[in-house]
Parts: sequence; C-alpha cells; structure tokens
Amino acid sequence: IYISHSDLKHYHERIFTDLIFDLIKKHKPSIFLFPSTEAGNALAARLAYRCRTGLVSDVLNLELKKEENNLLISDKPAYLGNIIVKITCPETRPQMCTVTMGTFQKNRLKKPDIEREKVQYNFDLLKLRIKIIGNPTRKDKPSATLSDAKIVLGGGHGLLSKENFDKIFKLAKNINGQVGGTRRPIMDGWMPEHLQIGISGETIFPDLYLSFGISGAIQHIVGITKSKTIVAINKDPNASIFKTADYCIIDDAPKILEGLLKYYRG
Repeated sequence: IYISHSDLKHYHERIFTDLIFDLIKKHKPSIFLFPSTEAGNALAARLAYRCRTGLVSDVLNLELKKEENNLLISDKPAYLGNIIVKITCPETRPQMCTVTMGTFQKNRLKKPDIEREKVQYNFDLLKLRIKIIGNPTRKDKPSATLSDAKIVLGGGHGLLSKENFDKIFKLAKNINGQVGGTRRPIMDGWMPEHLQIGISGETIFPDLYLSFGISGAIQHIVGITKSKTIVAINKDPNASIFKTADYCIIDDAPKILEGLLKYYRG
C-alpha cells in the first residue's frame, strides 16, 4: 500500500500522521514497523498515541510467535545499553516498534509479483496551522553503507588523535573497506556521525571487522556481533572487546595501523 504526491516529498508530522492513521483504521494491521530515524521515531510516537497502543523504540531484533496470536517480541537496549531486554505488547494492536538501521540484511523478495495498492492522496492543506515556507536541507551521505560493506575498519578513542584516525580512512581505501567507529571519535570530531556502529548507529554484517583502539562497550558490541570474523587490536589485555573477537592482538593500535598502512601501500 502506498501514497504518492508532491506534498509527501519531505516529512511533515501532521500530514503523515493523518494519512497513515486513516490507513491503520481501515486495514487494522497486527504489526507496524518504522525505521529508527529522526522522522521515523517522531511518526511512530504520534501514531502509537492515536492508536492507544504500545511502542518499542530502537529495536535490535524481532521474533514472531505465530502460535500466540502473532505476538511480536522486540529486543532493545536498556540501562544505557548495558543490558538487552525483551518487550511484548500482548493486549493492544497494532504492535509498533522502530527498528535500528542495519539490524536486518537486505534480501530479494521471493515473490516479485506482489500486489500493490495505490491510495488516493486526500489531505486538505487548509487544516495545517503551520505554513511550510521552505524545504529542509539534508546532509549528503556516501552511497555505500556500512551495512553492505564486506570489510569494515572500526576506530575508537584508543587511536589517541585525529591524525591517527585519518589513517584508517587511508587504509580502508587501499583494501576496499568502509570506516566506522564508536561514539567517542564523533564527539572528538574525528569522523562524521553517520559512521557510528552500535546501538545509536548501524549494525554491520561484514566478512571482516577490524577494530583499532576500541574498548568494547556493549553499546558498540551489539552492532558488530553479526560480523563473520572480528579482529580486535587493543593494548589493554582486559579490553571487553576481546570477549567478542575471534582474534585478539594485544598491542598499540596506532602502531599496528601504521604498519598495515605501510604494507598495503607497497
């Protein structure tokens, strides 16, 4: 089911909420999923209130119990990301949640001949109390995403400086990889926010995840556990990331990074 109109090019809380709420009342879905984005979270909250139903935000995994009236079990972080809890909404419908980006891999549809229904756009702009006088600006992001990358290089505060962190981008370019990291490098201005891996960022599925100077807080670990192979480099032998890694290198991360960069340069 879809609606197409020029008024829907940019998210507007009143227009989107009214249109989708009408569709929910008509079709009565059991489950409604939203992306865990700024617009997705805002829209989900408004619709959950109108439907008088529950909402689980920033979900990391979903499980469906068909034998229990299609009960949806949502896994989400709690207590600053230190634990993962399971939440259900057994009494009200639709069951709603926002799903963290990269949680699920893209798969081709088994039935490409899906029936599509176009709904007529019928929102009256005269109902709006706020007049739209301009379009929002969007930050440009690279077309290649972390969730699609086969090789991901992750950097943490253990790299000590932006100069060292920039070397990860150079190494990634030489080995056809993508760069990601923890929250701290973003706060320090070493990398852009959209490259964050973990609860507040993306979940990745690479063949190889190579981490430099990352301690291994649960907020980051939940985003890398679906990697096929994890290699962690940290000079602290007690770093939490070693509990998750397949290969552990106890050494100075900037030194190892510099050595790899020299090797792949020539």
